[in-house]
Amino acid sequence: MVACSGPVIEDFSSSTQEQLVVCAGVDDTKYHNDIQQWESERDFCYAALASKTRDPRICEFIEIDYLRSDYCYMSLAKTLHDPTLCESVNRANRDLCVRDATTTILLPSAIVTDTNGNSYVVNGTSTV
Repeated sequence: MVACSGPVIEDFSSSTQEQLVVCAGVDDTKYHNDIQQWESERDFCYAALASKTRDPRICEFIEIDYLRSDYCYMSLAKTLHDPTLCESVNRANRDLCVRDATTTILLPSAIVTDTNGNSYVVNGTSTV
């Protein structure tokens, strides 16, 4: 028996397992038997699920390299503010990935008035 690398469906919660099965079952016949298109639709399904669940292990189910590394991992690194995910990104985009995962945007100050009529200055920062 050959050991599999990467995650297997049983590694996930039951609700995520159901969604993984849906992605794996994307029907290629509605895409005019264009296998590359079918892989893209299925892989985008996996990428959307990884984003929804915030689980980078799902990126490993994606077969098309640029979708797996430069789309799935990069978007999760940015969303999760986790530059370690950039190690799975193609070398050409790694610096961009790290920058996006670690960037903080300074938001302008705002004056907030509470229900008692008291005003406060709120300084804002947000990670992208």
